[in-house]
Amino acid sequence: MSLPPAVQKHLQRENLGAGGVACLSFDSDWRLTARSGAVRELGLDGDNQDVLERQFRELCHGQSPTRGGRVPQVNLGNGHYADLHLVGEEQCFHVAVVDVSERLLEEQALQQRAQENKLRSYQQGRQLRELRQQLLLVEAERDAARAQVLELAMQAELQGQRLQGALDRVDSEVRRLLQLEPGQGGRQRAEQLLEQALAQIGHLSDDARQALARLVPQAPIVADSENEELDIDQLAAELFRGLRRLIREQGVKLDLRTHRRSADPLRFATGSVLQTCQLALWQTILRSPG
Repeated sequence: MSLPPAVQKHLQRENLGAGGVACLSFDSDWRLTARSGAVRELGLDGDNQDVLERQFRELCHGQSPTRGGRVPQVNLGNGHYADLHLVGEEQCFHVAVVDVSERLLEEQALQQRAQENKLRSYQQGRQLRELRQQLLLVEAERDAARAQVLELAMQAELQGQRLQGALDRVDSEVRRLLQLEPGQGGRQRAEQLLEQALAQIGHLSDDARQALARLVPQAPIVADSENEELDIDQLAAELFRGLRRLIREQGVKLDLRTHRRSADPLRFATGSVLQTCQLALWQTILRSPG
């Protein structure tokens, strides 16, 4: 059954196609008088007329049948969604049921995709911010580490310069201690002080003490009339007294490496000392009188 002329004109005026449109005609008391259009496709061809009358009266509540109106996206309860258009005539009015199920599903799909894209964009933005924050932290740590390395390098260079200067001064003092005439007893006194110092340094291994003890008598003697025995002896005693005191107080492990092939075997000042106490050890020795 074709749609009533009034409904067809209304659909043309609203630019709506007649396909997928059903029409229910009612009298002024909302009694169903006719059905037309795609009533079967929309599930409106049931025999229960009272149910249809009550359902559409409730759906169109508040609308004027004579003036017309529109109720969008109504759930018909049978899996279909429709826009209801009220078209009034003199003796009756019509409810044009325009199926919008496919359009609504497409809109819902578009909305869902838009929400998913928005959520994905938000997550990607958050991940990007986290990566940027991590990058900033890594760069800060790298800069801090680089600054620390530069500072340590400068400290090591300065410490090395100071240590080298201290070693040169100690080497000069040790050489001067051993350059005495035999008659002054300086050589004998220096040997005694060296042997006493070796006995006090418990951290040296037995082999190291024996090796140094064997090297003491082998030192060359050079006459130096300008040096006085008392000053030389006092300087030697102060040097080794400071050495023993530092070892007792700090528990320093001292390793004197002898060079047996060297022309001057008593250059023990050039031996290796643990890096953590090298500078303090030789500075303590240099603070001794003389």
